[in-house]
Amino acid sequence: LAVTVSPELARIEGRPVMLLDLMLILLLAMTVALAMKVVGILLISALLIMPPAAAHALSKGPRQMAAIASVVGIMSVLFGMWASFRWDTPAGPSIVVTAMLLFIASLTFRRKR
Repeated sequence: LAVTVSPELARIEGRPVMLLDLMLILLLAMTVALAMKVVGILLISALLIMPPAAAHALSKGPRQMAAIASVVGIMSVLFGMWASFRWDTPAGPSIVVTAMLLFIASLTFRRKR
């Protein structure tokens, strides 16, 4: 958490910032590469960007943002799959549209900072 929020502070605390950054980038790259084969680049891009963006508008800090982003991502998939089944639309775009709607809703209920 310290490395992603404030690399300078993490460096002062003695954390291996370069190694942790490299590990984070490699894990993200592997996740995207594997998931791209399964669900496609549009869905992976949407689920990597929209839930954290929605959570940012609603959260107080990084840990709360991660938890809210997880919930938003899960809700996007569940409601998107439901919409796909209900209205006989493709699953991927239905999930992306749901994530977009949740992002727009988060902007409506933005926390006062």
